[in-house]
Amino acid sequence: MNGLINNDGSLLARYNNGLHAQFHQRMYQLITAEDTAALNLSADLLAEWRRLIDLEISINREAQAYVETKLMEAKDAERDALITYIFGVIRSQVAAPIASLSEAARRLEIAIRPYTGLQKEAYDAESLHIIGLLEDFAKPQLAADLGTLGLSTVAQQLQQLNEEYMALRVSRTEQRADQQLPPSREVRPQTDEAYYTVCRYIEATHLLGAEQLKATIDTLVRRMNQLISELRATYRQGQAQRKGQAQAGTSQGGGSSAGGGGSSTGTDGGQTGTDGDSTPTNPDGGGTDTGSDGGNTDTGTGTGSTDTGTDTGGSDTGGTGTGGTDTGGSGGSNENPDGGIG
Repeated sequence: MNGLINNDGSLLARYNNGLHAQFHQRMYQLITAEDTAALNLSADLLAEWRRLIDLEISINREAQAYVETKLMEAKDAERDALITYIFGVIRSQVAAPIASLSEAARRLEIAIRPYTGLQKEAYDAESLHIIGLLEDFAKPQLAADLGTLGLSTVAQQLQQLNEEYMALRVSRTEQRADQQLPPSREVRPQTDEAYYTVCRYIEATHLLGAEQLKATIDTLVRRMNQLISELRATYRQGQAQRKGQAQAGTSQGGGSSAGGGGSSTGTDGGQTGTDGDSTPTNPDGGGTDTGSDGGNTDTGTGTGSTDTGTDTGGSDTGGTGTGGTDTGGSGGSNENPDGGIG
């Protein structure tokens, strides 16, 4: 056999729950397609491995959204819409030109103040506070005020939706309790151990078996190692994608740039320009023009010259002269190879 089963390189312990269950499901199918009796794999061992794989699949399925969860989300969205509508009508009617409407709205507005932001609360907290809101609305004066603003029916709808939401919440809790599934951190090591036991039997059978059986096992092991390699690549690809997304998110927060419009180099005057405001410095009669704001730097060398300019996307080329003044304008290009005025 060309090497043992490459479990050391599988990275199995690092896989997320979904990929971990997929590994065992596919490996089980691969191995049980062979003559398991010839491989000395007992029915009890394979049954235990199968049970643990199914348990992992159930745990992963439970971790996904229940039907009740989707319904709960829809009900919550409906609750939020009704609350927003009720609060909006009350607040808008405070300024109503009809006294009966504005007075009713003012009383209701005071009552809803403690419930500001109710739609954004955690689901269970929202359910509880909706009950409190509806109890306040049921008080005689506020109930009459709701009728004045035409909100009585809407408040009844909110009560019905809240009750339906809480019923779904109870149903989901009961379903989870009935399943009594253990946490994946307890199941995964057991599934791995069952698999490793299967591998040890396969390797031992290869060591002690006849040549024809060894050839069969060689083929099986190559396929097992291929599967290990494929899923390891899947894992690493997922890790690389997450790392790339994290880096992309970081880089989008800022950036850097150099030079808005370009740079220029003067052949005779020794100037270099890259867009920006310039500050002239003239030691010993030479001119040095340095720009900063836009990333532009102008450096000129002359005799008795003063170089003052603001370059925007342009270039200055200054010559060497005596008593000359080189002034670069916005976006312009001055060439003065003979040392005159540019």
